[in-house]
Amino acid sequence: LFALKAGRCLIGDDMGLGKTIQAIAAAELMAELFNIGKALIISPTSLKYQWKTEIEKFSSRKALVVEGLNHQRRPLYRNDSFYKLINYELVARDLALIKEWAPDLIILDEAQRIKNWKTRTAKTVKELESTFAMVLTGTPIENRIEELHSIMEFVDRYHLGPLYRFVHNPRVVDGGGKVIGYQNLDKVRNSLKTVMIRRKKDEVLKQLATVLKNKSRKC
Repeated sequence: LFALKAGRCLIGDDMGLGKTIQAIAAAELMAELFNIGKALIISPTSLKYQWKTEIEKFSSRKALVVEGLNHQRRPLYRNDSFYKLINYELVARDLALIKEWAPDLIILDEAQRIKNWKTRTAKTVKELESTFAMVLTGTPIENRIEELHSIMEFVDRYHLGPLYRFVHNPRVVDGGGKVIGYQNLDKVRNSLKTVMIRRKKDEVLKQLATVLKNKSRKC
């Protein structure tokens, strides 16, 4: 529901809390409510078939894995399938084909792959366009706050403003100008409330425990 309201968002729940099934559920609701007809899922190579399995288990649709040589991939983009699954390395090679196909929704899994804005992968992924987007990562920030800015650029390139301005206030530096930490991160979190949701395991487990307890009482 958060993804539907936002349209483009970052789902930053802890690892193991079901970001994949949340994204599939949101995609299916978008198909029903907003009439979207094309969803592109970009993930690490090792996860493409896991996505295919999950989609076909929890929805009534087939998912098409795009792979093979150039001449084998080209007709796959013209195949009439709701879900197409590709890995990050294919984005640069198939950029023109993806743009021609014009997905309504793009889901980035393990989105820390675009945390470094200088890399070719990050730059080409950010060239993709779609009305709706979901970015999934359990680690929005791994080492530097710049990583969050880079990932958020795919969601909304203007939301956090210019990189130099975004990183200036939270940084804590030593006498030599070296970054030694960050401050006022609550302000950063508040600025992302409408486009980012992040829940930790202890929060969700408490909710699940309450739900299960209530169900057992009714039984």
